[in-house]
Amino acid sequence: MSTKSHLEKAISAADKITTSMAENALAGLDLSISAWPGYFRAIVWDAVAAIATRRAEAARKS
Repeated sequence: MSTKSHLEKAISAADKITTSMAENALAGLDLSISAWPGYFRAIVWDAVAAIATRRAEAARKS
């Protein structure tokens, strides 16, 4: 197996773990705010999206 294949597999595994962690965190947030009125849940999810977008942009620049 080539080095590239090992690297690609490591990146793929890390991506799956990171995605799973993010999904679990968001599921926890969703559960925490599930009883809130829809308007307030929308504010929270808009804020989460804005934060995620800023962090992704910063990561691309680094």
